[in-house]
Order: sequence, then structure tokens, then C-alpha cells
Amino acid sequence: EVYDPNTQQWTLLNDMTTPREYCTAVSLEGRIVVTGGLDVDGFLSLCEVYDPKTKKWSHMASMNSERVGCAAVEVEGDIYVLGGHDERRQYLSSMEYLPLSAFFVFLLDDKPDLAKE
Repeated sequence: EVYDPNTQQWTLLNDMTTPREYCTAVSLEGRIVVTGGLDVDGFLSLCEVYDPKTKKWSHMASMNSERVGCAAVEVEGDIYVLGGHDERRQYLSSMEYLPLSAFFVFLLDDKPDLAKE
């Protein structure tokens, strides 16, 4: 579902191509980008983007690391995904960079243990 603050209503979206939980979502240029999470087969590095104009989900490039409970932020038109933990329950200190046209994802140098605090 997506909330429209102008109409103060929730709207049901089409299903993602990969159902998941414990993922993170961020808005970028009017689209919704969902990264990581957990599905019935395990931890995910998959990224998907929803375009409300076409009402469709599309795959983006996968992240380098599978992440659950991570955070994502948009900065000047780019997405940074950080923290979370992997399948071994180890906190990830790395951060990934995803441009909206993500045919590739960059793994940035290790950062402090962001997900621990």
C-alpha cells in the first residue's frame, strides 16, 4: 500500500515481483525503491522500483550484500543503503550506492557499525 498525504488515503499497489518483509523503502523522483529484506527462501539483495505512472514494479540491479533491517536514504537523486545484517546475523558496516538507473551497484568502503545503535 501507499499513502497519499494529499487525499489522506491508502491505495493498494500491484504486488512486487518478489514478496518480502524486513525490507526498506525510499522515494526517488516520484518512484518507490525497495531494497533487501527476507522472503520464503532467505535473505535478499534484490532491489525493485515501483513507478506509479505505469503502476508496475521493475527489477533494479541487486546489491552486493544481502541485507535485512537496513536503512535507505535519497541524497541528491541517488540512493544509499546502509547497515542491516546478513544471514549469519552479522551487522553490516558497508554502504551501497544505487543510482535510479541501477544496472550496477557500488559497494562503498566499510562504515562504522550503523545497525548496532
